[in-house]
Amino acid sequence: MAEKTHLPRETLERLFRHHVFRLLLDEGAVSPDLVQDMLQWHPTGFDAYAGHEIDGHDTQALDHLAQYMAKGPVSLEKLVCTEESGQTRYRSTKAHPRHGDYRDFDPLQFLAELTGHIARPYERVTNYHG
Repeated sequence: MAEKTHLPRETLERLFRHHVFRLLLDEGAVSPDLVQDMLQWHPTGFDAYAGHEIDGHDTQALDHLAQYMAKGPVSLEKLVCTEESGQTRYRSTKAHPRHGDYRDFDPLQFLAELTGHIARPYERVTNYHG
């Protein structure tokens, strides 16, 4: 069996960034000037996970990873916007002691709650679930 070589995280990040920019350039989605500008950004906005390797034949792990990557920040099935009251209602999977299963928000309040989970520039946030 061949010995596996592990690339440093920084190398993986650089390769990933290169492939993404190449794809965007090939599709005409960005200009070469924009790519040159973005290459000067610090932090770069790209990251690479260099932790536990997933075997290509481990369909359960690959499925779990795909579900995690496709998961949106808000479940649209749990979100209801009512025109009559102008409120946004979000259903929780766990009942909150004060709010119960549902929580009603003013639309701007909902956006404020949602954007509170977006990292500030130069801030790294790791959320663990499950």
